[in-house]
Amino acid sequence: MLIHRPLQEMRQTLSEGLRLLVISVLLGLLLAGILALLLTRRFIAPLYRMQAVARSFAQARYDERTGISQQDEIGMLAGDIDRLGGRLEAARQEREQLTQQRQDFLSAISHELRTPLTVLRGTAELLVSGLVTHEAERGKYLHQMMENLSVLERLVGDLLELSRLQNPGFTMEMTPLDFREAIQEAAGSIQPVAAAKAVEVTVKLSESLPVAGDYGRLRQLVVILLDNAVKFSAAGQTVEIRGQRELDSWQVTVEDHGCGIAAADLPYIFDRFHARRENNAQGTGMGLAIAREIADRHGIAIACTSEQGVGTRFILSGRLLAETL
Repeated sequence: MLIHRPLQEMRQTLSEGLRLLVISVLLGLLLAGILALLLTRRFIAPLYRMQAVARSFAQARYDERTGISQQDEIGMLAGDIDRLGGRLEAARQEREQLTQQRQDFLSAISHELRTPLTVLRGTAELLVSGLVTHEAERGKYLHQMMENLSVLERLVGDLLELSRLQNPGFTMEMTPLDFREAIQEAAGSIQPVAAAKAVEVTVKLSESLPVAGDYGRLRQLVVILLDNAVKFSAAGQTVEIRGQRELDSWQVTVEDHGCGIAAADLPYIFDRFHARRENNAQGTGMGLAIAREIADRHGIAIACTSEQGVGTRFILSGRLLAETL
């Protein structure tokens, strides 16, 4: 008995130890399984979500987002994917807007071409038919044909000019010049048009504006802005050109006191496929697009402020030629 009882106690102790070991192992496995599940949900599930979003992007559904906000590498990757989706969505909207603007532009151009062509054909058929016998009446119809031919010539010319300026291979002859001289010459060339409408054009340029640029194109830029200002001014109104320089920069404004531009149209007036047609029966709707292309080629910032019934101000600003400072 003295030997048997300790052995039995040892067996019981060993059995309890084994049982505790088994329980501990099972609990460890259970905890490991739970931990693995949590880690899987933390690391694998976000990867599956990012994969699903990437597939959505491949199907042009750029509005999908991962919705992951983890503060780790996976969260950073998810953020990059979400930002990529935002950029793709913005690019898609811009592409759709550009396509719509192009369609609107082509529709407007088709209308502009069709109208003078229809008038030309009708007038020519009338003259050929011999129904018009009086010389004065024939002269009136011939004058009408010349006016419509001028419209077509101006439209085609603007289309070619805009296409040329938008061609990356098109270069301008950049030389040192005084922008003030180009402005004064542009103002002189627009005077007959302004005088015909009883609109006064005033130029206030006290200092020279040395820049590097293409003289003819800079003159064309100012002519476009002045022509636009005169066109939308009423008889007796004034179009003002002001220029100033400060340190290493300059600014030129062309301001009229005409009908102004609607707030809804203002953000789009320089767009190549947007035309403001109100009160612009003689325009092609491409003048300001050409002006912006010329300004961009010279590194000149061009902006516009306007209020209907008050007037419009175009603002040109750029850097003075460094060698003259």
